[in-house]
Amino acid sequence: MLGYLYVLRHRGITQINKYRLPVDGSYTQEVKEQGEEKLDVLVPHLDSNRSAVQKYLGGS
Repeated sequence: MLGYLYVLRHRGITQINKYRLPVDGSYTQEVKEQGEEKLDVLVPHLDSNRSAVQKYLGGS
């Protein structure tokens, strides 16, 4: 982390944007069983997330 901060500082970067995937409304929540364990997982809708990332990056 300190290495990244050093690079940001010396390149004059003062703003950091963030983006979360999967985007809201573009996934389903499911419970998967692994042995005796139950896991809550998010299953992303790939086409919706792909489109959202392209839009965020300025593509079509």
